[in-house]
Amino acid sequence: MSEGVELLTIAQLAETLQCSERTVQNKVRAGAWPHKKFGPRIIRFTEDHVAQILDAAEVQVSREKEKPRKIKDLVSRLQ
Repeated sequence: MSEGVELLTIAQLAETLQCSERTVQNKVRAGAWPHKKFGPRIIRFTEDHVAQILDAAEVQVSREKEKPRKIKDLVSRLQ
């Protein structure tokens, strides 16, 4: 038999990500986070799932600050 794959429960993933179990459940229900489902109430996450979740959460930092726009400039662009 092949090596067992480590699977995380919702509670374990929430602890790993330092978020609430409710947040994990909401993301799963919305289809925003990958997961394995073994029945109506059994949801598990693989290491690959965790990596995908973390990659999707990566925020790129912009080096340039955008100048604040004036309402007058925005209105003139609409005309």
